[in-house]
Amino acid sequence: MKPTQELLSSVAQFFNASLQPSTTNADEIVTPLTDFIGDNIIIYLSRLGAQQIQLDDDGYTLDNLSLMGIALSDTRKQIVKQICNQYQVALSDDGVLYVKGSLSNFPLMKLNLTSAMLKIGDLYFSQRA
Repeated sequence: MKPTQELLSSVAQFFNASLQPSTTNADEIVTPLTDFIGDNIIIYLSRLGAQQIQLDDDGYTLDNLSLMGIALSDTRKQIVKQICNQYQVALSDDGVLYVKGSLSNFPLMKLNLTSAMLKIGDLYFSQRA
């Protein structure tokens, strides 16, 4: 194996070992990534059919911003919409970030959702001093 491929394999092993699924109505996946307050990013996987799934944040991202005193002004709402569009993530009326797709697209869906969660969480740093 080439050195670069070995490095990439070790990164994949790290992420796989760091995932901690649990089973309820949806599977909870605890990622090794941390948000703006230092908590691990958690996503939820729900099966919609034989080959269809939904990944979501259960409203965690926008709730945390609100709890930290970050109001979603019109400008911030526009930024959230742009981030969602960039990562092909939908935003429900009750503030849940989610993606739907096939099981075969799980890796990309997970990447897009966690990327959007991190980037939207960065709005925390847009508060005035």
